[in-house]
Amino acid sequence: MEIKVTGIVIREFPFRETSKIIHLLTRELGRISVMVQGAYRNGSRLGSITQLFSMGHFYLSEGRNMYYLREVDLNSTNYGIRCNLNRLLIASYLTEIIEKTAYNYGDDHKIFDMFIVALKDLACRKKNFLSLLVAFELKWTALTGYRVQLLMCSECGVQVGSNMIFSIFSGGLVCNRCRGTKRGYPISQDEIDAMVLMLYTPFKSIDEMKFSRKILFKLHDLMESYILYHIEQSSFSSSRLLRELIETDKGE
Repeated sequence: MEIKVTGIVIREFPFRETSKIIHLLTRELGRISVMVQGAYRNGSRLGSITQLFSMGHFYLSEGRNMYYLREVDLNSTNYGIRCNLNRLLIASYLTEIIEKTAYNYGDDHKIFDMFIVALKDLACRKKNFLSLLVAFELKWTALTGYRVQLLMCSECGVQVGSNMIFSIFSGGLVCNRCRGTKRGYPISQDEIDAMVLMLYTPFKSIDEMKFSRKILFKLHDLMESYILYHIEQSSFSSSRLLRELIETDKGE
């Protein structure tokens, strides 16, 4: 029986001499492994249209241990991601977040849809990469039940005021009265405002906003630590190279 899924290639591995295995992130089935037979044979159409970050409709047959690719109705190759190191490293980091977390949440399609929107934006983005990165991290928290509390104290519910701290362990802002001995990071009103804007603004509109690199660096550090804590992971393997990139990139 043939199965049709909407998906994007997030990993590819050679298999024997002429075939490859791809990992597809799909709207219907989550992450699945798919065999592409003959992918590396001369003139193979399926090999050329199943490169990293290609997206479209995939027609599969189900085998004993994995699916087998029969045909692809390609929507985009996302070549703009693969041909640019900045975009490729950011896409790899976003993919790692999604791989480790997305489909612990049943058949909720919102995470998949957000990922696709972010990659489409990234594929044609020429600057402000760090803004998109932080916005994705914030929006991820909202879709996975770990939404960062930015409008009130995450302990007592009092409205945001002065002398707030950001607590990874409490889930967001903590007021001066509740902070006590809680571990947290000082956070300014400008940083809080930037987080709120990026959380609630569509990706395509974030490029129009101007945030200082200092604020974006700090917010990325906070959000990476926040996500790792809540998914009980120690690190992202793509983080080191990404950090080297954003520390030298002048595109923000």
